[in-house]
Amino acid sequence: MDMEHRRFLWLVCLITLVIISVQSLSLPILTVPVTSSHGGSARLKGESSAARSDSPAGGVHHSDFIRSASLATVEAPNVFSLPIQQQPANQPGYVATEPGIVTQFAMAAQSGTIGLLAHNTLAGSAFFALQPKQRVALLLTNGVLCYYRTSTTEKFQALQPNSVHSNFIDLSRPDLLLSSTDVFQMMYQQVDRLVFQTCIEKDGNPSWGRMFITAMPEEELVDLGLMRPWKNYFTY
Repeated sequence: MDMEHRRFLWLVCLITLVIISVQSLSLPILTVPVTSSHGGSARLKGESSAARSDSPAGGVHHSDFIRSASLATVEAPNVFSLPIQQQPANQPGYVATEPGIVTQFAMAAQSGTIGLLAHNTLAGSAFFALQPKQRVALLLTNGVLCYYRTSTTEKFQALQPNSVHSNFIDLSRPDLLLSSTDVFQMMYQQVDRLVFQTCIEKDGNPSWGRMFITAMPEEELVDLGLMRPWKNYFTY
């Protein structure tokens, strides 16, 4: 066995031992606390929950961390893992036309909400598989994971399906007529939420309506650093 081969095997063994140690001993991946500018501290994976008294409702703002890096991937275990694309400048209606890609809604980001858009004929079809209280995660380009859990699903009929200025009927309250501005404010002008948006197909029209699935932030944050693949760090 030559020296290069020996070095390769030694490196593989070392990496394996490190990963096993982290997973079995629950060692903290980060030892430096991450503090929200709103006054709350987000708990990192491996930090004891008994030592923490705050909660997501008590001041953890994922948007503080997201401002410092771009979104890379969104994942729901056993449902989807999708890369995130940014909208081109001055194109608020742009949605990716490539399969398997979601688009971050720039106007929503201005309000501190993460809006992820996808056509229901492409990546958006996977949104329908999300279940209530399902855990999802955003991976940032700096290696930080932000966890969310789905909470509500809102569905609307678009009266002008192909217009971005369409009026809408709330399917849970058919007597309620909403403007496009009303729907935008309902879904996107609240800080620190993750919203999945896609179209609803009906009567042969793929743009008949709109669906919004909202996920609320959880307290835990993880900085993976060099510890990848990150999908192995889902915990329940």
